[in-house]
Amino acid sequence: MNKSRITIYAEVAAIFLIMILLSETIKLHSVYMVFVPYTITVGLIFAYTFFRKRNAASLGITRKNIFWQIIIGVILFVITATFTIILPLRTGSMSVSYLLDFYAKKTPTLVMLTVNCFIFSGFGEEIIFRGFIMGRLLELRECGSGRIETAALSVGLSAALFGIAHYPSNGDKSQLLIAIGIGILYGIVRLLIKQGSTLATGLAHGLHDTCFVFLANFHI
Repeated sequence: MNKSRITIYAEVAAIFLIMILLSETIKLHSVYMVFVPYTITVGLIFAYTFFRKRNAASLGITRKNIFWQIIIGVILFVITATFTIILPLRTGSMSVSYLLDFYAKKTPTLVMLTVNCFIFSGFGEEIIFRGFIMGRLLELRECGSGRIETAALSVGLSAALFGIAHYPSNGDKSQLLIAIGIGILYGIVRLLIKQGSTLATGLAHGLHDTCFVFLANFHI
């Protein structure tokens, strides 16, 4: 394994561990500070991008065809919400009690949860996983890896780390598999669709997580 490969894997591991450690630390202190891990981690990613003189495209960010990026994001949301939220609730394979984590007793808490789910969890996680982690892994092509091998690794590994980051405290492996499946779908969209930017996946992700807040507070 050459130095370039080691550097890529080390940077991916570092960003992932920083986000996880910050998330676990913040959980022990205050629910109102859940935005902190995403803010710090994304800030580090942007600082890295700036000092290494890399462009925003390396994170899957582009201002081209924003309309179609939004359309793709909405379509993605409809797909993931249908198969991982609506149908499971209708068939009883997802317990309504799962939504209680998103229930807010007071309006300020509801606002905080909505902003966190849409902005920090949605767009923040997409910059981390589909932007930085997947983007760096795609650069393994420059280290001699084959195109298909690199694509499969970047989508698969970023999705696996995404799933691990969402592994629930109750040990429900179905939630882990769902997160990995969503991660694979987002990764494929970023890889194969021209307008499949982190804006598109971030919008889909944000709407998906906000859907839980809406259902928990207005439909149970």
